[in-house]
Amino acid sequence: MDDTPQQETVPLAPSPLAEVLLRLQGEARNNYERLLRSAADLENFKRRTKRDQTEGVRRAEDAVVMHFLPVIDNLQRAIEHAEKSDGERQGEGFAALADGVKMVHKQFIAALERIGIVAFDSLGQPFDPELHEAIQQQPSDEPRGKIIAEFQQGYKRESHLVRPAMVVVSMGRADGPVDAADIADAGAEDQ
Repeated sequence: MDDTPQQETVPLAPSPLAEVLLRLQGEARNNYERLLRSAADLENFKRRTKRDQTEGVRRAEDAVVMHFLPVIDNLQRAIEHAEKSDGERQGEGFAALADGVKMVHKQFIAALERIGIVAFDSLGQPFDPELHEAIQQQPSDEPRGKIIAEFQQGYKRESHLVRPAMVVVSMGRADGPVDAADIADAGAEDQ
């Protein structure tokens, strides 16, 4: 063993300078954490603002497009009428007018596609209440729930519906045998 006497260490009273230093270090740590939270909040705000702005532009475009869709529908009807009447009316004037209407219709569709709005086909598809608005049901040779006629074409942008398609839905065969699925569907509709 060592014979040297051991000195007792007496804790020194904290100096005022050390207390100030500890306090300032704590404040600096708190300020840094607040700065990080504020920076994160600012980034979240920027993202949210950009998303809201993009959504607002999309809604405004959709609202304007809704005013033009009836014009496109009428151009389509004019094209269909011209194609049915093409054999009846011979003449360069009629053919030129029909070609002009087709060209204007094509330009409208191209303008919609440039902003991401596309027409979707419904004829022959199963009825989907998210995409279609059924205006009538009719007996047909097609299976029940299949779309057999389309009165107004539907449009969507990516997964967002701009306008539902107005359709006629098959009720199945009127004179055909009733199967168990039809009975179950009818019972579910009654409830």
